[in-house]
Amino acid sequence: MDEHDGVVIVCLGTTPSDRYQARIVEVRIAPGNVEVVIATHAPERLEQTVVYGYPVDARRLPRSVLPEPPFDVVYRSVSGKEWFRQTGVRPMIAARDVQREDELGDTVFVSREIRREYQEGLYTGRFIVREHAAVSFVVYWVSIDQEHIQLYTTLPLWLIHRGQSAPTCLLTERTPEELVAAFPGDPWSIVTFRGTAVRLGSWPPPDPLALNRAAVPDNAWLACVSAGRSETAPDDWLGTEVVDLYPVRLVERELYTTKSWR
Repeated sequence: MDEHDGVVIVCLGTTPSDRYQARIVEVRIAPGNVEVVIATHAPERLEQTVVYGYPVDARRLPRSVLPEPPFDVVYRSVSGKEWFRQTGVRPMIAARDVQREDELGDTVFVSREIRREYQEGLYTGRFIVREHAAVSFVVYWVSIDQEHIQLYTTLPLWLIHRGQSAPTCLLTERTPEELVAAFPGDPWSIVTFRGTAVRLGSWPPPDPLALNRAAVPDNAWLACVSAGRSETAPDDWLGTEVVDLYPVRLVERELYTTKSWR
């Protein structure tokens, strides 16, 4: 299966008999929507001896037939009853292990891109900054005391999925032009927020920041950093670093009104 293909899965969980069934009858694809039609079967009576079942069915969907992301996936019964709806489905970000370096990071809904090649002695590398104006996030903050704030947010699975291929996402107020000029270098010292590396989308939440509430800006960027090098690249090629930028709105909340999200 190609890594860009999709899979729809239906399962009933644990059942008290292995005679329960779940089956994907049909998958209907339209612009912005994938509709999965499901048929289920339950036995008329259960055996005296419990034999647990785990009914499941799956169907592969080649990338060539899927709508342009993001799209919705709707699960319906044969009679038309909606069982479940998943909105905003889109490919997960690949921070490394891609066949082409141009595929690093988020290549969906790019509103602006800045590229720069740099030289380090005999070696050459590339740095790319992408802006994604169509995707934005909210970061909540609370004042712990007069000189410290705590940040809270939640990020979607397509951005921070677990595994080695997930990017590192940091909060920054630096502009795309400033980032391009500062790289190459250590992202933890370049992609900063008020001089501090603030990682979002990980657990536990970031440590409190030594920042007065009056110094908190209304807007910033979520910067997700990816890096990779093609296996077929020449020996003098260092690889590509990508920073995907998403607009962030910083919203103040009262203390004890915001729960700890991932």
